[in-house]
Amino acid sequence: MAKTHIGTSVPKEKEIKHYIFDCLGTADGYEIGWLHEKDDNNISDPDSELFYDKYGMMDVAKELILEGHDFTNYWLDEEDIEEWEAERDKCEECDGEGTIISPTYDDPYNEEPCPECACGHDI
Repeated sequence: MAKTHIGTSVPKEKEIKHYIFDCLGTADGYEIGWLHEKDDNNISDPDSELFYDKYGMMDVAKELILEGHDFTNYWLDEEDIEEWEAERDKCEECDGEGTIISPTYDDPYNEEPCPECACGHDI
C-alpha cells in the first residue's frame, strides 16, 4: 500500500516537489524502479528515472527525503523510509537526544532539556 509523506525541512528558497517512488513490471516478471515527479506520467529520461534494483534508487530517494520533499512510496522498504525521515527530522542542537550538556560551576556535565525540541523527547 502506498504511503504519502509530507516533507518538513526544505529551505524556503527551495521549491518543494512531490516525487513518486514507483515500479514498472516487465514481461519476464521483474520490476524496474521508476522515480518521477507526481504529475509526470511518461518516462522522459530513462537514464535518470529508471533503476534496475531498489538499491540504486535508494540513494536518490534518501537524498530527496533528507532535502524534505514530499513523496509517495510504492516500491521502497518502509523501514528505510522511516529511518531517513527520522534522520531528516532529528534536532541539530541535541542530535536527537532531547538533552544538551550545559556545564555549571558544580557540574561540568550538567544535562538540561534541549531548548529546541525538549517537548518532543522523553528525557
